[in-house]
Amino acid sequence: MKVKCLTPALLRTFIVTPLLLAGIVGFAQKSSTKTYVPDQYGMVNLGAKIEYDNGRTDTMEMEDPATKEIIKRIIKSDPRPVKVNGKEFIVEGAEPATFKGKGTVQEYVFTKMKGNLAKLDDGFYTVSIFNIMVDEKGKTWAFSYEPVNGTKTEAPQHNEPAINVDPKTEKAIFENACNVMANLPLWKPSEQKGKKVVGEGYGSTYREKLKVQGHKVYLKIKDNWKAL
Repeated sequence: MKVKCLTPALLRTFIVTPLLLAGIVGFAQKSSTKTYVPDQYGMVNLGAKIEYDNGRTDTMEMEDPATKEIIKRIIKSDPRPVKVNGKEFIVEGAEPATFKGKGTVQEYVFTKMKGNLAKLDDGFYTVSIFNIMVDEKGKTWAFSYEPVNGTKTEAPQHNEPAINVDPKTEKAIFENACNVMANLPLWKPSEQKGKKVVGEGYGSTYREKLKVQGHKVYLKIKDNWKAL
């Protein structure tokens, strides 16, 4: 099944126009091409009903360097997913879901995406797909995404500029990621005390380095670059 995705950059435009967004989503549902829109927390929902908590609130004590006064600051984290399709999403105390496709999840996903990744200029890149949510039957329901980020050197200095990625290429890569994730092979589900539960998939492409050279894509595996 082919899917059409809106990139996080495009999403920012729609946040301030909710009526327009509602119209676009409604149109997408009527068409044969499904549009996935990242939510405000960067989660790409592949069709599940995801419920979030209200986030955690912590208190941190800090010393003012000038007055030596102890200052208390309240830090609130972003809401976290707690239920998927009405079932509890369990991470702590559960064995994560394991990928059953060919190779690791990183190899599988990037191999499926190499056609679009090869369009990037020579350099070293990350395309972060993580927080993969898998139900008790092994189906992928959602994931977090961070846009393409690249530099000319593998270990850039702090002042090295990032590679400017063409917006059309970024959009194509994001849409490709959505298609691949929506059609992943089933996982071995997460388990807690011998019971299959909704949990997180083991493995991600988070900050996983890719090398593009001469329109060929390489993934670093055990300190060696492997052509995809």
